Amino acid sequence: MYSVIVSIIDSTKFEKILLPSLHRVRQYLADKKLPDLQIITVSGTEALTKNYNEGLRKAQYRIKFFIHDDVNIMDDADPTVPPLFVKIENLFNRFPKTGLIGLAGTTGLSNGWWWETPREAIVGHVYVGGNIRQYWKWAVDKEFYSDVNFIDGMLMSTQFDIPFSEDITGFHLYDSDYSNLIRQAGYEIKVVNHLVNHDWMSKEFYTDFTHYRKKWKLSDKMLRNY
Repeated sequence: MYSVIVSIIDSTKFEKILLPSLHRVRQYLADKKLPDLQIITVSGTEALTKNYNEGLRKAQYRIKFFIHDDVNIMDDADPTVPPLFVKIENLFNRFPKTGLIGLAGTTGLSNGWWWETPREAIVGHVYVGGNIRQYWKWAVDKEFYSDVNFIDGMLMSTQFDIPFSEDITGFHLYDSDYSNLIRQAGYEIKVVNHLVNHDWMSKEFYTDFTHYRKKWKLSDKMLRNY
């Protein structure tokens, strides 16, 4: 049914935040007599792209989810309401050319950070906890989804087996890079309107902007425009 791939950075957060969310999805699937989730956890501090590719090779189902270990999906407590995973599957079925679905992103040019594009280009719905504590809500189409060019990596879903580029190392830029790869393959990207709680803590990871900019031909002038 669904393969869930998690790169474990903080096992305590995974067990306290994401895993209970996945149990709620499992209960919904069990009530509907649908196949159980396949949960794949990968540990490693070299590169998130490498971890996700390892998980991708183990995935058994068409629809794959890449989720941070500190995301609370916050599905409705009403068991009759389809959870986020089902909403996303319905969107893939409705638009078969869709290659990537997330929860926040931008219709504009991404220099690596989608939130640095003009506000009118940003769409999504998320509460950020941790040491940031902000509630973000931007325009999402009234039909519950929006077409975008880039999405945030806190939760990404694909129905294709397109690997991540392992030349993107560390734990940043992988989502913008993957969004580029999806569009380069001729597929669409969407944001679905669904609130989550991302218990994100600001951490410093090495980010090779120089390589990313050269790879996607982003000039300094283009970056300054945003």
